[in-house]
Amino acid sequence: MANEPISLVAAFDDLNDPRARQCAYRLDELLLAAICAVISGAESWTAVVEWSETKLDWLRQQLPFANGIASHDTFGRVFSLLDATQ
Repeated sequence: MANEPISLVAAFDDLNDPRARQCAYRLDELLLAAICAVISGAESWTAVVEWSETKLDWLRQQLPFANGIASHDTFGRVFSLLDATQ
C-alpha cells in the first residue's frame, strides 16, 4: 500500500554505502543518528556526535550501535561520499 508508513531507517534501505571496506559503523546507524540529531537542533558533526552520545540508550532501542557513536570526522567523511541524487 502506498500510504503505509515506513520507518526512518527503511526509507534509506536503497542508499548505497560509499565505503569500499567493512567499517565499524553501519551506514544505517550513521543516518539514524545524524537525522535525529539534526531534527533536534544539531548544526555540526560535533553536535551530532554530542547529541548521539547523550541519546545512545534510545538509539540502541532502534539499532545495535555495537561500536558506539562514530567520530565527527567519520560522520563528515561518510556523508560527503553519499550520492545526493540517490
